Amino acid sequence: MPDPFHKVQSGQPLAIPAAAFNAFIDAAEDFRRRQQSRLQESQPHWPQAGIVRVKNASGTARERFEVLGVDRPIFTPSDNLATFQNEVLLVGVQPVREDHAGRFVVLLEPLGAGQIGRAVVSGVCPVQLSVTEESDTFAEIEDGTCHSLKSAGSGSATILWKEPGTGAHKWGVVRLGPVPPIIRKAEMIDRLQQGDTGPAQAWLLEFDGTGWIRTDKKIDLYGDQGFRGVAFGRTDAVDSGDKIDVYYSLEALQWYGVVGGWYFHGNVVADIAVGQAGQVKLNVGAGSDAREITVDAFSPYTAVKANDLVAVNWNTFSVHWDIEKISEVKLGCGLKRDEDDKLIVDQEVLAGPGLVPFEHCGLAVGAGCGIVVEPDAVRIDAAAIAGPGLVGSTCQVAVLPGCGIAVGETGVRFQPTDVAGPGLIADGTCGLRVLAGCGLTFFGNLLDVNPHDLAGEGLVAESPCRLAIDTDVVSAFTFSAVTNVQLAIAGCTLTLSKTVTPFNLLTNAAGVVVGFEAGIPFTTQQTVDLCACRPDYDCYPS
Repeated sequence: MPDPFHKVQSGQPLAIPAAAFNAFIDAAEDFRRRQQSRLQESQPHWPQAGIVRVKNASGTARERFEVLGVDRPIFTPSDNLATFQNEVLLVGVQPVREDHAGRFVVLLEPLGAGQIGRAVVSGVCPVQLSVTEESDTFAEIEDGTCHSLKSAGSGSATILWKEPGTGAHKWGVVRLGPVPPIIRKAEMIDRLQQGDTGPAQAWLLEFDGTGWIRTDKKIDLYGDQGFRGVAFGRTDAVDSGDKIDVYYSLEALQWYGVVGGWYFHGNVVADIAVGQAGQVKLNVGAGSDAREITVDAFSPYTAVKANDLVAVNWNTFSVHWDIEKISEVKLGCGLKRDEDDKLIVDQEVLAGPGLVPFEHCGLAVGAGCGIVVEPDAVRIDAAAIAGPGLVGSTCQVAVLPGCGIAVGETGVRFQPTDVAGPGLIADGTCGLRVLAGCGLTFFGNLLDVNPHDLAGEGLVAESPCRLAIDTDVVSAFTFSAVTNVQLAIAGCTLTLSKTVTPFNLLTNAAGVVVGFEAGIPFTTQQTVDLCACRPDYDCYPS
């Protein structure tokens, strides 16, 4: 039979067989179909190395960007070792959740049943998503479907971008490849206990920058073989549960708890004999999460009575709570029991000098004279303690310099030159002394009058503190021609002067000269008492 696709030469009559013509038509129609449909067999450039060829063994034709689970290689080493080593050729089947989580490819071209084509096994590619939650950032195969991946809080594909909204047929860009298990936080709604075969409900939490808060997503949480202890849920009185670490298993496609609580204190509900079981009311949580939980517990070593304070330990081998009796607490310094018989701190006893009770369980510095308590420190109020002569700054008290006071690097000093007024001069760096001058002298450490400096004409120094009239001078006066005799001060000297009228000195009962009287005979024994004339002089008789 002649070949319908044989070539002809130029000038040779053209006779197109029907088989060749029909093949041309089929090729044209196929090309038109590919141009008008997203099922076109395009040849884009895929730079990543994670592209393999896969055989469609799902039993029906598959479109571009659909998903097939990886079943096995087309050629095993026992079939053909050279082919197995030279090229990765895989068999793709309809995904099954238990078998193909994390083990799937995304087709890069449409494949009929049994055909082989290219697919992404690792790298970035478009894919359709069935979006469960808007906040989902991962995706995994959906059981029994090749059309899309299903979004989740964890999975083997990372969602790089997706169309907004939830539901099926949302286009997205994903990265296929290994994703390590991500530890998340969850808040228990129900109780999860080691050994439970069924799930407990919990809220997934997210970190808002300051703390962990609830999301709208609830998960079924399982206790795996590594889970120990108990994670308590909320109560009727308190809408809050234990917050624990959880992770999503790509193999089991389930959420698992990491660890629960294993040691608590509580009070016995009713008497429990040794070796018997009973109930203990536990105090779990703290702050706004504090709540009472009643658990069944076993007392293996001792009998306990109702309301006894006991410790309960989770027995990981027997998978139950064991009771341990707490030794009686001996009250001492700073401890007491409240009206509910709970052990509390006695703040009044602990508050020593400078401390005061603060709120219900604390101590604080007692602010007083010169002390200020701020949020971050205890500080001196310098302004409050700065009395006369002192000035306060932020954290210091300093001497306020003024008249006669100077502040230097080595201390506060007296400035004698500043306070030395008339008649005084500085004596060294720290003293003052009288400026002795006319009529004054120092007798030892005492200031005394010097009568010799004061005795002018007609006067003589009679004693260290007295002046007398010089009789030799007075006897030379001609009284008949003298009208007056008086003492005159010239500079620093007392001088006896005469006039033309006879005179007499007038004295009081103490002998102090108080005036003059003319015409009375002069008595030469009368003297001038300088100390009496100047009561402010401090005379010291020798």
